[in-house]
Amino acid sequence: MPHFVVHTNASLLATTNGTKILQCINERAEASGLFPNSTIKVRIIPFENSIVGGEHADIIHIVAWIMGGRTTEQKKTLADSIIIGLKDLLPEIPTLSIDIRNIDPSTYSNREMVGKG
Repeated sequence: MPHFVVHTNASLLATTNGTKILQCINERAEASGLFPNSTIKVRIIPFENSIVGGEHADIIHIVAWIMGGRTTEQKKTLADSIIIGLKDLLPEIPTLSIDIRNIDPSTYSNREMVGKG
């Protein structure tokens, strides 16, 4: 935990190093102090087409799922830090956004948790 899922245009990834996007997010998440680096998972899901205002546009939107227990201020600081990092990395991309969501620990499970208890 956490999971950061980047949704962006396949055409953007054809001209931009996707690994740099992933590394930027990972570095900002680690620097937040909210998660050990070994638990941060970041991935990209490309899509073929997008429009903004009726015109083709490259966009990046991130959905982050994290365990509850962080304050709204901590989540906002993390979100802002990631957007600042991406603005520095990709100043030509006009649409950058992130949504941080809480995972319900009462219904979450993973490989290490199954069979314990």
